[in-house]
Amino acid sequence: MLGNLGEDAENPVQTGPFGAQLHRADFVDKGVPVIAVGNLTGTGFTREGLYYVSPGKAAALSRYDVNAGDLLFARSGATTGKVCVAPEYVNDWRMTGHILRVRLERRLMLPEVLVTWLWGSTVVRAQVMGNIRGGTSPGYNTSLHKSIVVPVPPLEEQRRIVARVDALMKLCDELEDKLKAKEATAARLVEAVVRELVA
Repeated sequence: MLGNLGEDAENPVQTGPFGAQLHRADFVDKGVPVIAVGNLTGTGFTREGLYYVSPGKAAALSRYDVNAGDLLFARSGATTGKVCVAPEYVNDWRMTGHILRVRLERRLMLPEVLVTWLWGSTVVRAQVMGNIRGGTSPGYNTSLHKSIVVPVPPLEEQRRIVARVDALMKLCDELEDKLKAKEATAARLVEAVVRELVA
């Protein structure tokens, strides 16, 4: 179970701060970044739309820290189930209450592999989607998240999985770039034909 894979056995899954701890009025133009569900793009991460809090507010929210390698999981609303690994530049950031953070014991599970299971394994995904609670505002809590059963292959096999997924994602990116290039070429050809016809 996912709850047995955390670096902190007592608190393997951490939810973000409750509404009373972090209000919209706490956000400032510069300071310590705060990750919201909009920063999770599916299995990736974007800096666009980051919030910020003052260093003093960040200190008060130190329990909700996020660092590189932490697994982030969108736990409520339409984005429930989006998951990613915090990138290498994330250092002592904070998160909103709509996110669950899993800080894995790396000798047991690599976060990139857990993302693969949570997003791409039909068996694990069925557990995730089957455990969502609530009608008008569906969501997830730490107990539900800890109860997800995931495969835990040997570390060497996990490294092979990460390498294979990275290679496949790179191939997808290359194919997407080629497709965009072909579309751009086709658009230029159509423009040239139209110019010839109306000349």
